[in-house]
Amino acid sequence: MENFSIHAAALKAIEWFHLDPEAMSANSGEDGEYPSEAPKNSTASRPKPAYKPAPENHTPNKPLQFRLDKLDRDHPYLKERGLTLETIIDFGVGYCGKGMMAERIAIPIHNPESGVVAYAGRWPGEPAEDTPKYKLPQGFRKSLELFNLDRASKEPADKPLVIVEGFFDCMKLHQHGCKKVVALMGSTLSAAQEELIRKYTDGNSHVIVMLDEDEAGQTGREDIAVRLAKFVFVKVHTFDKEGDQPENLSVEDVVSLVNL
Repeated sequence: MENFSIHAAALKAIEWFHLDPEAMSANSGEDGEYPSEAPKNSTASRPKPAYKPAPENHTPNKPLQFRLDKLDRDHPYLKERGLTLETIIDFGVGYCGKGMMAERIAIPIHNPESGVVAYAGRWPGEPAEDTPKYKLPQGFRKSLELFNLDRASKEPADKPLVIVEGFFDCMKLHQHGCKKVVALMGSTLSAAQEELIRKYTDGNSHVIVMLDEDEAGQTGREDIAVRLAKFVFVKVHTFDKEGDQPENLSVEDVVSLVNL
């Protein structure tokens, strides 16, 4: 009725009914789909139970009791993404040869108190069709965290907070001098992430929403801008070309956009 795309309609439903996309995913069938057959003791006349949205799980992600060591900081993929050795070491990323993130680039995710709560694993390059590009630990709720918030929150209050989608967007902007940057780890803003931004900003704060120039990013940034504009000054950055993203910006571009 509203002529929305499927993605935009999903965002509206999430906003209206206060749904948590990750909680809904976690409560679906084990393989992410509904069972193909009804239980044998079911009957056609039995009324279907009313749908109840899954409550948001705000139980904090627990800090890990271990660290991934012996990561390869010199892996070619990291250089392909334009990261300097200083940035690689600063963010603690590296290629993991074995273990939970075997054959992936391990990226530590910190909570606001600087505790490591998870490692994200990025496949180095374009993965096969049946291999996910990113891997997150089972039970970790990324909707409760903002990547790099622990350091961004320590930056001067008069500097704008830049919001991007991905880890590499965040690391590249940080490398270019924009230290007050956080990543959503996706193109949508959860209620918990909104509260984190509210906690670390005030009425005088400026926020720059800089998502990828694709359908998901375009839809996401509109929703984010409307929600954040209730308590901070929001500027939305749009790229000139379809498919552009923050990690492709030059140092000069970043300085101009963020007024460093």
